[in-house]
Amino acid sequence: MGEKQLEDVFLGVERRIQVSVSFLDCDGMNIVQFPKYLTYFEDGLVSLLHDLGYHSGQIFQERQIAFPVRELTVKYHKPAHFDEELEIVSSIESLGTTSMVTASKAYRDGELLAEGTSVRVCVSIVTGEKVPLVEVFHDIFSG
Repeated sequence: MGEKQLEDVFLGVERRIQVSVSFLDCDGMNIVQFPKYLTYFEDGLVSLLHDLGYHSGQIFQERQIAFPVRELTVKYHKPAHFDEELEIVSSIESLGTTSMVTASKAYRDGELLAEGTSVRVCVSIVTGEKVPLVEVFHDIFSG
């Protein structure tokens, strides 16, 4: 699988998940604590990758790779509160040779509450060297 084929599989695909805001997600004013959105965004991304056939825990162990976050940006627009239902929309915005840019948004009843992007680099856990994405995903999408 080449880089173009990889882009055809990943780009333009969205995953939507529902999140119920729990009491533990909130501060004393029943407002979602800002770092909790990162958990919501990560859950959305993991779900998206599962939909595409990428099961991160299994792949991490078998291939001894990881996707550490190199850069993270979050914009907060409005607060979410305890016991609300949120929709998290996740996608992969772009692919490099060894990295990907992911995007996530949190909505309540169609209203944008927060949005974020992350840059993740594929690396070998053993050597610390960057690993080309086409090597990581070749087996997953060729069969």
